[in-house]
Amino acid sequence: MLALLLTLIGAVHLTAAGAGSPAPAGAVARWQAIRDLESSAVVLVVAAEPGEEDLASIAALRMGEGAHVLVAFVTDGGATPSDADGDLPMQLAGRRRHEADAALRALGGDVHFMGFPDYGFVASRGGLERLWSRDSLMRRFVTLIRGARPDVLLIEHDFRADQGDAVRQGLIRDMVLAAVTAAADPGARAMPGPAWPVLRVWEETVGSGGSVSVPSDRVDPLMKKSYREIAREAAGAYSSLRLSTAARLAERRGVYRALRGGGGAGAGITGGLPVIPAGIRSAETAVRQAAKAAAGGPEAQALRSIEGAIAVVEHAIAEGKGRLTNVEKRLLIGWKQELESLRCTVLGVDIRFVLSDTLVAQRQQFTIRFPRDRRFPAGGTSEIIFPAAMDSTWLINGSEGFQFSFALPDTFNILTPGEMPWNRPTSTYGSQSTTLNASFPFVIAHKDADPLRRFALRREIALGVSPNQSIEFLTPFVRVTPGDRLVVRLQNVSRDTYRGTMSVGDSIVRPTALRIALNRSEGPVVDSLALSWRDSVSAGDHVIALRIGKGPPVGTFIARKFDATADTSRPVCLITGLRHSPIAAALRRLHVACVSLDEPLGDSSLAPFRTVIVDRDAIALREDGAHAAALIEAWVRGGGHCVLLAQRWNAKKAGPLAQLVRFGPGRLFPPEGPVDADSAAGPAVAPNRLREGDWEGWIISRARATLNLAGEGGAVAWCRDRATGAVLGATIAAGGGTIAAVTLDISPQLQIVHPGACRLLANLVSH
Repeated sequence: MLALLLTLIGAVHLTAAGAGSPAPAGAVARWQAIRDLESSAVVLVVAAEPGEEDLASIAALRMGEGAHVLVAFVTDGGATPSDADGDLPMQLAGRRRHEADAALRALGGDVHFMGFPDYGFVASRGGLERLWSRDSLMRRFVTLIRGARPDVLLIEHDFRADQGDAVRQGLIRDMVLAAVTAAADPGARAMPGPAWPVLRVWEETVGSGGSVSVPSDRVDPLMKKSYREIAREAAGAYSSLRLSTAARLAERRGVYRALRGGGGAGAGITGGLPVIPAGIRSAETAVRQAAKAAAGGPEAQALRSIEGAIAVVEHAIAEGKGRLTNVEKRLLIGWKQELESLRCTVLGVDIRFVLSDTLVAQRQQFTIRFPRDRRFPAGGTSEIIFPAAMDSTWLINGSEGFQFSFALPDTFNILTPGEMPWNRPTSTYGSQSTTLNASFPFVIAHKDADPLRRFALRREIALGVSPNQSIEFLTPFVRVTPGDRLVVRLQNVSRDTYRGTMSVGDSIVRPTALRIALNRSEGPVVDSLALSWRDSVSAGDHVIALRIGKGPPVGTFIARKFDATADTSRPVCLITGLRHSPIAAALRRLHVACVSLDEPLGDSSLAPFRTVIVDRDAIALREDGAHAAALIEAWVRGGGHCVLLAQRWNAKKAGPLAQLVRFGPGRLFPPEGPVDADSAAGPAVAPNRLREGDWEGWIISRARATLNLAGEGGAVAWCRDRATGAVLGATIAAGGGTIAAVTLDISPQLQIVHPGACRLLANLVSH
């Protein structure tokens, strides 16, 4: 009996509600459980990064058809800029993991992170293959396929390809197809896991023809919303991609073309799948009958049918032990899980639990409390099983047991293992984990005098795992200039208050210390250390160690020494839609006073300033974007100087400003791509003359769009892409003022305190 109960633990992505997902309530839960039994198909979705998955199609497949959906992200998307704040790429990658997990859980899907770094625009196929390693790609894809055991694989469209970067999409497609072949080959012994054949491979097509479409505009019969609307709500989890996800949902139509297999006319993505082996057809018949009874019959009839189907499936598992094929194992274990889930929904059974902690350290105790719950039966007897404790690494209530009697209310004290991989902070430790959280499942097996009212309820606890004390460098790059600070985020996970000293001091920076006291209840604490530089620090990069207490360094940061001159005689106004904009931090390092106007602009808000910087996408991101655009345009005509970074123009918001400055559609340029900057005049000359070295060492991309010089009053281009001649920077006259329009991808360069980018910004605000 225990062995059969443990089949409920299975592969995470085969659970009805998704790993760590709250179970859907009432009629919706019952409907979903029925659909799961009717389909049993497994769909593996491969997307280049979070936010590139087709949420509408996933909602239709998961909620409408009952397919089990696992979404695998090749990268964490750290190089795609945030629509929310000025996070560094590594911090943004961690955030995107949380957003992707929340969006997919809302649809009942599951998430797998492959952990490849997002380098931004890599111009050549060979360059990206060297960075990612073909062998690593192949091994991880084969491992993923053999572990997920999908019937269907979907390759999602990579929206960077629409911006001129088709290298990543092409490499992912080719490696997926090669991995599908290798995963099905039993002779590929170097690859982990048993062979698995993927029967169909589809690739999404956006803006071009395809052979099949997912009915995402169909209305869910219980939710009374289309799957596209449901997906739009789930996409709200992507707060750092709020402009992109809205545009992609509108553009996508769920159209795919067959790369392998296809399904024949009218078959759709999953039609006719999974193929049921002859040896378990009797089990399939029982399962389908149970689903039908649960959909329309009386409760007692539904429960009898479910009980009978479970018996048939358990018999098939027991009888076939050692002889079942991989396909048969997946189907039988999946049916067992889904039947138990359906039985719980028919009985109206669920349970609430409260955790003392969701973030734990190694060898640390936390508590699971089960309060009284009307949804859990008062009669009968129950046991709770903690499968993770079977190897005695987890201790439950001070014992090495894993199976305990259970009655509400109840409490269990859990001691975590001495060795657990850390996954928090996500930006520091989570980048190589395939899941966001550590999983700690439990199964409650209930017996009743009435055999129809027995059940097995499976739930899963999602845990963050961290060192006792953790540190994140929020400014891993600083400038050797008076007033710069090292900013860190600290957290104490241990039970005891941590007291110590954070300090630096070497041949570059004078000894400086800060006392810290970290209480567990406070959560993460952001603190900073003022840096005082020694005399005669040489130009260049200097690596500086940070110590906590008297132990070895806990990490290092880079201090950059370079010259950059800016007009500091008057304050600059910053209009942004981002929290912690890199522009504001860079102006501070240039000793330029910056006034950030975060509140809605009034008619006279810009009057005190001679220079205004409009941060990237500020007009689209701000709620007062339309009013701000009109004020900026009028202010410029009145004699102001505006530095306008690349904008995704919305015609309703931008108005006349969009006619004055015409940004082309998003287009990426490689960060190492050479540029031609005007050496006689303009922002490339004064007060800092930019030289060839100032354009070297850029990250992610050189520029994110182009400029179309069609505005009134004349425009002068001062920076062009050398290969294509595309305009990346121009000065546009308007009335009595000027606009310095810039599509150069300056923000990530300022985040790493790139000397050339800092000099360029100094020139832009001083010009």
